[in-house]
Amino acid sequence: MWKIESTRLIAGIAHVTHDVAIAEDLAQDALVAAIKQWPEEGIPDKPAAWLMTAAKRRAIDFLRRGRMLVELLPGESEVHGLLALTELQASRTAARRGRSGEAILLLEQDRSLWDYSQIHRGMAALQHSQELGGR
Repeated sequence: MWKIESTRLIAGIAHVTHDVAIAEDLAQDALVAAIKQWPEEGIPDKPAAWLMTAAKRRAIDFLRRGRMLVELLPGESEVHGLLALTELQASRTAARRGRSGEAILLLEQDRSLWDYSQIHRGMAALQHSQELGGR
């Protein structure tokens, strides 16, 4: 099942994280969770959906940790840089894919679909990172 579903799983998570490497790690984490839970609880009726849900929850937790890090380490420029990257990447989510799922390059994206509040937050986080000594 993993060979069949892993590509779809990673693509779905990458849509949330905007990073294939992180998506691969989160997908593998979901697989490890399945290997631990399924022998005790039984294989779910829809194992692929279970894996996707588990991986997406991990992705959301990953993104939340970025914001929590800012609260826990407010004086660290790298943390604010990470938050800036997360906000700026997420701001273009709606414009990145066409109707058929094909990738749309940055220069061809419909900027009216961008989330300008996320861009503003990202730029503010970047500026704060630079003020803290980040480059």
